[in-house]
Amino acid sequence: MNKKVDDKVLTKLISTMAEKIEDPDLFSIIRSMFDAGVLNLEFGGFLKGHGLPQEGVLSPILLNVYLDLFDREFYKMCMRYEALDSDVNACQDGFSSKLRSWFRMQLKDNNKNNDNKHPSDKNSGLRLYACRFMDEIFFAVSGPKDVALKFKAEVQNYLQHALHLDVHDQMEILSISDPCGIRFLGIAVRTIERESPTVRAVHKLKEKVQLFASQKQEAWDAGMVRIGKKWVAHGLKKVKESEIKHLADSSSVLCQISCFRKAGMETDHWFKVLLKIWMQDVNAKAEDNGEIVLSKYIAEPSIPQELRDSFHNFQKCAEEYISSETAATLALLPSFNTTTQSTVITEVLAPVNVIKKRLLRYSLINSEGYARPVSALILQDDSQIIDWFSGLICRWLRWYSKCDNFSEVKLMIINQVRRSCIRTLAAKHRMHEIEIEKVFESELSVLPSNQEMEIEMTNEISDFKVFNANEASMYGIFSSGLCLLSLARMVSQSRPCDCFVMGCLAAAPCVYTLHVMERQKFPGWRTGFSTAIHPSLNRRRVGLCKKHIKDLYLGHISLQSIDFGAWR
Repeated sequence: MNKKVDDKVLTKLISTMAEKIEDPDLFSIIRSMFDAGVLNLEFGGFLKGHGLPQEGVLSPILLNVYLDLFDREFYKMCMRYEALDSDVNACQDGFSSKLRSWFRMQLKDNNKNNDNKHPSDKNSGLRLYACRFMDEIFFAVSGPKDVALKFKAEVQNYLQHALHLDVHDQMEILSISDPCGIRFLGIAVRTIERESPTVRAVHKLKEKVQLFASQKQEAWDAGMVRIGKKWVAHGLKKVKESEIKHLADSSSVLCQISCFRKAGMETDHWFKVLLKIWMQDVNAKAEDNGEIVLSKYIAEPSIPQELRDSFHNFQKCAEEYISSETAATLALLPSFNTTTQSTVITEVLAPVNVIKKRLLRYSLINSEGYARPVSALILQDDSQIIDWFSGLICRWLRWYSKCDNFSEVKLMIINQVRRSCIRTLAAKHRMHEIEIEKVFESELSVLPSNQEMEIEMTNEISDFKVFNANEASMYGIFSSGLCLLSLARMVSQSRPCDCFVMGCLAAAPCVYTLHVMERQKFPGWRTGFSTAIHPSLNRRRVGLCKKHIKDLYLGHISLQSIDFGAWR
């Protein structure tokens, strides 16, 4: 859905609030804010719940109040589809009450500790599910596709005509077996079939064959290169100048500078000329590097044909086996049973590929995926640099610890984020990375290494449970991403500056420049960095005290806490 609040939506919102709140002055203030254009209330325009400045504090509350009407309507839809519609949810026992069974089912879902089951709950039938966070809604239908289409049309009709929201009819109904899954709250959710032990055994055998074949290929390539290098060294050692001098082109540049060669270097000179002529004959420039030339044109033709054919035949058979289907292999297994049903499981995945693109955008890695220093952080204090990287890791541990592909996130923490922090400090102090690790050993302990990852993850999650107790009064802290600040200038007596965080009266020792790196559309991926920052805030300067810049980096406050109009 997509809608900027107009007078019709605001009138319905105020009438909804008036049912439970008797305060005409409050409604008058809200109306005045809307007329003045300071109430930024937009459905589906940008990501919400991320603690961004353009969200405001009042807008998300009003949005949830308005969409609470849909929450109540969805509950009515569930009752109508699951309990009252005899066409789609016929009951096995004609004497039992479908409505009573539906209420039992709802109570059972709300009380998971209740192990008592009623005899009439044997057939659950059609089920509707929904999860809403702000204006991002996920629906799931356990039932026929025609029922899902009917339910989708009814939801769209209610949002358009009852709530006066614009709904795009571009969303397709995805099957549970869709390999791409769906994106919800910045992560990917998909269902897969869990392999049976028999299929896993076959796949494990294939992986072993593939590993063995690749090891043999690497050994073959290394041997061919070694033979080629020995051939070149032997030729240079045995060749004589008189044997190859007449083969060179007298008009070439190499021939013209041959007279300037030192004594004893003539043979080396003419041997290079001979190699150049030979490489032109075999068109060696088409190859990627010299090792391929040595292997393809020198070493392999010199070994027996039977040996070459035997090796290439082995690699061909291994490749055919790896790429073949598993059905023929499974049929040979004595325990194979065609009636065995696979188990469908749900996977929650962190967007690893998207995260890698963000690491490249924020200059933590280069185009080849190797860690590099972040130039925007070099002028900041050492503790602030470490806090910036620590804040990114804390967010990943907080958001992705329960994801099924968290092992990939851990590899990025160890190989890229931690290494980038070390290289940033090394670039600042112009020291070697090994020396940096020794000097900042205690400070870098907050960035988990391979051995410390499990302990760090447990401590971070337990610490955040205490912090999350105030989440209701600190909107957007949980989902607030990391932002990139660069040092603009130091504060002097002639140009004083106070901290821009609302309620803070401390003096700001430095002024920082905010760099807007993300302009994601709704809905967006959750990557650990701030998303959908308004472009008007790009390169905006803010003053922050040391305490609040640390809190901002570690995720204890969000950009919403900063008063960007407080420059004085």
